[in-house]
Amino acid sequence: IEIPEDGVDYYKAKDVPHGTVSESWYYSNVRNEWRHCFVYTPACYDKEPNRKFPVLYLQHGFGENEYGWANQGCANFILDNLIAEGKAEPMIVVFPNDQMVTRMHPKHTELAFPLMEEEYRKCIIPFIESKYNVIKNRHARAISGLSMGGRLSQYVGFRCLDLFANFGLLSSAIDIKETPALYDKDINDKIDYLFLGAGTHETGPMARHEKLHKELEEMGIKHEYYVGSNGAHDLVAWKHLLYYRFLPNLWKNK
Repeated sequence: IEIPEDGVDYYKAKDVPHGTVSESWYYSNVRNEWRHCFVYTPACYDKEPNRKFPVLYLQHGFGENEYGWANQGCANFILDNLIAEGKAEPMIVVFPNDQMVTRMHPKHTELAFPLMEEEYRKCIIPFIESKYNVIKNRHARAISGLSMGGRLSQYVGFRCLDLFANFGLLSSAIDIKETPALYDKDINDKIDYLFLGAGTHETGPMARHEKLHKELEEMGIKHEYYVGSNGAHDLVAWKHLLYYRFLPNLWKNK
């Protein structure tokens, strides 16, 4: 059940050119099974066959799957509107299934995160780059997610700096010690854009994202930190973060 915010329409279908959300199956050599993902291509994709696009890999949260961002999060409409308004660069967005181990497994995180790192390197990125017109370098790849998907983005992204230079952590963070690359003296040279954001009503001294923000500040690591929306740990906040901050600021340094 969706209860729309009063006076908010940035995630609604408007009279603008609309992109396409398609579904694909690819074979995972990591899980030895066929896996499913959705892919958003902007409205101009088919009209400009020689153009290559940057790619955002956008992950769902713990209680969701690859259907979440398009079906509930309206990410495709948010991008349609931003692109039509001239506020975001046309991009491809991949919505993978990041549940590599059953959610109820007692060691879910410690098993699933390394598997997802391997899945990106061996399966997801090669599949997308064989099928779509994409820019094949780290500056044109971003990894992001909400809640667990954001934690996974931090884990995978900073272990795969040869693949990614852009990162979006939405209402999420893991202990900085779990991302040893952040201690490298030249880490700022490897980051194009690091976004850390959350909803107004989920932020305080004990929040994971607040703690990581302060640690990044102390370490002199460049990043954008933003708290906003009328939301807490929910799509009210996450849609707001996409529209007002993360998507408009992607690819500035590509």
